[in-house]
This record gives sequence, structure tokens and C-alpha cells, in this order.
Amino acid sequence: MDFIEIIHKRYLELAYLLASSDGDLDKQEEEEAKVYKPKEISSTKNNELIKQTKEELNRNELSYTNSIRELNELCRIDEKIFLLNLMFNIITVDGSVTNEEIGLLENIASALGVEKKLFEDLKEKNLIKADIKSFSHLIVSENLSDTDKIKLLKKEFIKWNNRLNSLPAGIERDNAQAIINDISEQIIELSS
Repeated sequence: MDFIEIIHKRYLELAYLLASSDGDLDKQEEEEAKVYKPKEISSTKNNELIKQTKEELNRNELSYTNSIRELNELCRIDEKIFLLNLMFNIITVDGSVTNEEIGLLENIASALGVEKKLFEDLKEKNLIKADIKSFSHLIVSENLSDTDKIKLLKKEFIKWNNRLNSLPAGIERDNAQAIINDISEQIIELSS
């Protein structure tokens, strides 16, 4: 395999592990994982890599550690960020994102050497573009008291409300408004 094929294969491994992180390979997430194909790789070769990756997944032969180690050896930070954005597309494609998926992506980002602040920026940019049914559950940990959850949600409400006016009309602004509405509903629910 050449350099580009190796990087793409490692991306596919992480993408398939992510798409199956809840125990089942989600079809929408699998299809999203297949969307990206570097122009240097033929469709035939890409299909071979996908088939090989899926077979390895079914045999439990894929490893986050091995894929990440090789990506760290071969990729610059901008390439790692590009791959993380692709992985965000995978977890948001079905409109439902779990804390576990975000946590898994955060662990992948950390292992790839991406700073936490940069990851948080990527997370916000990707979630605002996605059609997420609920956002507030991604902000607060279930381990927090209701009072602490409310404090954190109010802080997020202010941040998103301030950001709303700077967004152009369209899906991002609509999603930001939906996030604000969801946070407001959660604050009201926790306050009663």
C-alpha cells in the first residue's frame, strides 16, 4: 500500500469502529464512512479497502490504538483535523449523537495529539451544521447535580445566544436556535 492508501485505510478503520461503537454497525453511519474517497485512490481500490475493513471489523481485528499510532506517524495536524471532521459527519448523519460517541471522538482526537480547545471548536462547528434532535444531553454529565447542570446549561445558553446573531440565515442559524430552545427546555425541566 502506498502512503495515501495507508492513511485512508486507517481512517476507514476508525470510521467503522466509530460507526459500530454501540455494538451494531449503523447503516447510515456506514454509508457516511464510505462517502470520502481520496482522488488518488481508484473506486475499485476503495471498495477493496472498505470490504477488507468490514471483514476485519466482523472478525474483531480492528484496533483504535494501531490505527491512531500509524496516523500519528503519517499525518500532519491539518490532516488529522480533516479526518476528525469526517468522523463527526459519521456520528451526526443519523440526527442522534450520544455522549459516548462524543467521548470516543474526544479520545481519538486526544490520542492524535489534537488539543482539547481545538477539539471543542471542531465539535461546536460540526454539531451546529448537523441536524441534531437533542443537544443539551451532550453538554451535561449525568453525574452532576441538578443545580450544577442548570449552571452549565445557562452558561451554554448565553454562549449560543450570543453566537446566534453572528450566524448567517440558513441551517446553521436554525440549528443554533434549535440548540438554544433545547437548552431552555432542559433548564425548565431541571428547575421544576
